[in-house]
Amino acid sequence: MYPSESILSEAAAHLMQNSNVLGKIMSLLQTALQNGYVKPGYRGELIVHLILTIAWDRKILSSNSSDLKA
Repeated sequence: MYPSESILSEAAAHLMQNSNVLGKIMSLLQTALQNGYVKPGYRGELIVHLILTIAWDRKILSSNSSDLKA
């Protein structure tokens, strides 16, 4: 693990909150999967990580917005 990983993760999460950016990421990921850039065994893991990351980010955002309302 490198010290920059948390910084990069935070930056990526912030960018993915924008639906246009997320759409572009998903399009690029789809192309990578279709063209075989990601090995078949890793595809499921990659998709599950992506789904869980998006769900986690949305939960955090909704928790933060509800904290601001209280």
